[in-house]
Amino acid sequence: MASKPCIDTEMRIQSLTSKSLFEAAKSCLSPDIANMVTNKQNSVDLIRRIAKIMKKNCNDSYYWLSNTAIRSDSIIVNRAEKWINNGFGFHGETYKLQQPFQWNVKSEMSRNHKYKIQSWYMIDEVLRASVIDNNDDFFYVSQSIALDWVDNFIFGDLTNEFAWYDMGTGQRAALLAYITQKSLLNLPKLNKSPQSEKICDDILKLLIAAQIHIVELMDRERLALHSNHGLFQMSGLLAICKSIPVLELAKKGELFALKGIEEMLFEHYFVDGFHKEHSPMYHLYVSNYLHQLEEAGWLPSNPNLVNLSHNSKLSVQNFVMPDGYFAPIGDGLNGYTADILSLFPVHLDPNGTPSAPPGIHVYPEGGVAIVASNDRNGKAVEHLVFSAQFHSRQHKHADDLSINYCAKGGRFLIDAGTFTYHYDQPERMYVESTRAHNTVEIDGMNYSRFRLDSYGSALKRIGNIEDIVILEGNISHKTLVESTIPNNQIKSTDAVSVDINHRRLIINKPQDFLCVIDFLHSTEEHHFKQWFHISPQLKLESIPDEPIQVLYSNGRLHSTIHHPIIGQTELETDITLGRKSPRIQGFHSINGLELEPHPTIGFSTIGSEARFCTIFDINGGLKMPYVNIGSKGKYVRVVIPNNDGDVDIVLREQKNGSIKVEYCGSEKEIFDVLSKNGD
Repeated sequence: MASKPCIDTEMRIQSLTSKSLFEAAKSCLSPDIANMVTNKQNSVDLIRRIAKIMKKNCNDSYYWLSNTAIRSDSIIVNRAEKWINNGFGFHGETYKLQQPFQWNVKSEMSRNHKYKIQSWYMIDEVLRASVIDNNDDFFYVSQSIALDWVDNFIFGDLTNEFAWYDMGTGQRAALLAYITQKSLLNLPKLNKSPQSEKICDDILKLLIAAQIHIVELMDRERLALHSNHGLFQMSGLLAICKSIPVLELAKKGELFALKGIEEMLFEHYFVDGFHKEHSPMYHLYVSNYLHQLEEAGWLPSNPNLVNLSHNSKLSVQNFVMPDGYFAPIGDGLNGYTADILSLFPVHLDPNGTPSAPPGIHVYPEGGVAIVASNDRNGKAVEHLVFSAQFHSRQHKHADDLSINYCAKGGRFLIDAGTFTYHYDQPERMYVESTRAHNTVEIDGMNYSRFRLDSYGSALKRIGNIEDIVILEGNISHKTLVESTIPNNQIKSTDAVSVDINHRRLIINKPQDFLCVIDFLHSTEEHHFKQWFHISPQLKLESIPDEPIQVLYSNGRLHSTIHHPIIGQTELETDITLGRKSPRIQGFHSINGLELEPHPTIGFSTIGSEARFCTIFDINGGLKMPYVNIGSKGKYVRVVIPNNDGDVDIVLREQKNGSIKVEYCGSEKEIFDVLSKNGD
């Protein structure tokens, strides 16, 4: 939060608002332009001169899509018309798009809600509609809201806790840049009438506000280098400097922005295009960001940045599920399909549905492996994400070694998604928790998100033999945290020291079965629980001495779940459909505002060691698979009964650290993902 601008900005505001609009605006212009203006001239003369220079040197408008990335022209125009006529509906509140605007929102609204109002989120699509539809009414409504903010927060004394919030300031600056530029380029005929003077005075206010935003966004101490917020700050700065080059600080601000963008992008990305913020949705936002830099012609001729943009757009598409939506790993809403959200063309299957390209997509440094497959007609039907990443706290949930799995063209094992950023809300605390993900919960606590416990990538080995894919991750947990503590309130004294090794082995035969084996080892006794979250479109039916049946809503068999007993470990099975006590379990969120129930299944045991094996038979087989584990997990054999012949897979760990896999008469060694001999 930031209710006040930085010290330099405050001083500039005080200096500018103590002068007449004419003198204040003149002092914001580059010296060569300011020196052309005499004190005998007025605001109309000044605006005419600036507009003439702009039309000559900067006649191309580029609207930087700062707040949102909906691509559908019809959706944008229809929503803009609705919002102008009926008000902007947002999180249950309605805001009239007129002066005076309701800037100070209700105190109970979320941080996200408050910051977005200050970022001018409510006029973003209205402005875009003006571009699409060439509708001046859309533009002037947006301009009036912008001027109302300037009158209140720069020339007035209104304050708000998010008025100068880093990301919001950057997003607002991008909209301010377009509004100011277009106001100058589309200047109506001016005369000496009060109406002309009012038009020019308003544009002078916009120019002053733009100069003030440059000062604010060039404050190094407020630059959020550690997250994508900094990129939004720099895009807003760059948008103003490129769109309004007549400003005194435009050239200096442009160089500052480009340097900051390059510095941050290589901090946020690996060379292969993998984004480090634990969320495909935020990866998409930055991919759109890079794409816009290219499209606007603002990307410097730096081959590294050009390659990064290319790789970023390729890698983010691998997170698209067969239904066209991005896998909801970490924080990210799931309201629109990838083709609507992406500003660049995305991969489509033959049916025209956005989807990941088929294949095995591995990000060794990023810590994610994705397996996507299509049916014989090319339709995307299966998608598996194995997430073993911890690079920072940004948008990360306590979800180490979790999976998100789609089968038969739909969602199967799902993620909880995100929830509004009220960190102490029970719903928010739940979606972030370990038990809200398809992984193993230990002692009812959450995996650590302390920076000291960051491990980067926990991918161990990835490979395939014939049509079998082997995925393996390994983490040594040194710290757990009580799940009752909000993530933004956790202190170092809340750390619970442990020494637990967790190895997850996944054997996947796309369109056939998914086998998940967890090995946990500690010197002390713990309660281990392997959780799986089932899509709300499916339901579970448990019959004694039979596999758990997964059914469609109409009762038709979808698949079966087998849990072979390994050794003498006694397991408890917990099946539920969304419960709220004694703690929330079995819920997810699509829109980030409401929780929806879904079936969950948990297998648990107590001991210093635990082994769990769960097999999802996509063919709905009823016979129990055979699983044998020996040599402390160095030998694994899995046999899946099949009408066309049993699938028999043997894995043996070798002295060189690789795994030798035997399947269908073939043998192959699978090495560590970072090994020179790796696949």
